[in-house]
Amino acid sequence: MQSDQPTRRQFAFTLVELLVVVSIIALLVAVLLPNLQSARKQAKRITCMVKMRELGRFTQFYSDEFANRMPRSLHSAGFGFSNGLPWGYAYVKYATAQNWSSDLAASSWSKLLNENYRCGFDRRKAKESGPAFWSYGINVYFELSEAESGDRTWRLMDQIPRPARTLLFAEVGDDLLMSPISADHVMAHFWSKYDAPAEVHKDRHRPNSAYTFVDGHVENLKFEKTFKKTDDEVSSHDNWNPGTAR
Repeated sequence: MQSDQPTRRQFAFTLVELLVVVSIIALLVAVLLPNLQSARKQAKRITCMVKMRELGRFTQFYSDEFANRMPRSLHSAGFGFSNGLPWGYAYVKYATAQNWSSDLAASSWSKLLNENYRCGFDRRKAKESGPAFWSYGINVYFELSEAESGDRTWRLMDQIPRPARTLLFAEVGDDLLMSPISADHVMAHFWSKYDAPAEVHKDRHRPNSAYTFVDGHVENLKFEKTFKKTDDEVSSHDNWNPGTAR
């Protein structure tokens, strides 16, 4: 007597079919993985440039608030010629709508550092009990004395003749010659005055690095596009010095 139930067939992959599926998956991974890595790199680059554009915007806020003055850095924190705090601390109010104070919780400060002053390519992270690593540094020309700059001071925003060509912020970091703990600035005058090596991170974005200009715009550039010193004065240029920026 035959059953009314239909015969059930057992379905299974053969070894050859499994090898074909695995090969197809491997091929797709090989094709898509480079594109995925490239997309991630591009996302990090764009995010960093957005942060650096914010630093340019915050600098304008600071200048508007403090009678056209440019912010200072930890380089001149003890000299008192400028209003307010060093830029990283002064900009807290623009980033969070709350003034920085010494009572700010360590967790809040490290979070602010990582979210606002950290490039995604910078593998260092600020911790509550650790040093305050900075991914970005301000051009120190804006806080130099005449003796230091060899020319004049550039402490007011409207003193800068070519803001669209003058560097404001650059990427600094783990290849610094100075202490990476307090390096929130770039000693650009040393490069021409003493032939000192530049402490800028030149290839953080793989390739190149981001730079903020005084007018607030940001570019991903080769360092040599911002500074080049040669025996031939015609090919030399310095866009860090407000007096020579072209």
